[in-house]
Amino acid sequence: MASLDLMPNTGLILAHAGVFIASSYVFSKLAIVPYLKLREERESQTLGQSTNIDEIKVEVHKKQTSIEEDIKEAHLFARKVYDESKEKANAEQAELINLAKSNAKSQLEEARKKIDMSLSSERNKSKETVEKLVKQVLDAVVN
Repeated sequence: MASLDLMPNTGLILAHAGVFIASSYVFSKLAIVPYLKLREERESQTLGQSTNIDEIKVEVHKKQTSIEEDIKEAHLFARKVYDESKEKANAEQAELINLAKSNAKSQLEEARKKIDMSLSSERNKSKETVEKLVKQVLDAVVN
């Protein structure tokens, strides 16, 4: 059987330590330092963006307020136009109704005049007819 030598080999330990230190140095230069640089750049961009976000939020709020005011103004303008149009339409409606009433009244008066003239004409004709009949009856009775 092979003998077990449990004594530490200092040369081997120093070689392992040297390899560890060398690989740690290389790893830090190749991976850790670039990673830390990228992380720092990203944080600076993110923090810069967060201040930009606050400015953008304020700007968006201002624009939103402006748009809401424009919408209110447009609504008021539309309401004004609607009210003016309604008033104009009501005035035109009243004018047309009054015109129609006056036309109907004049036509009714003309019709009444025609009826009265026809009635008086027919009364005159009927008087003449009655007088002729009376004369004929009297002539027939007297003769």
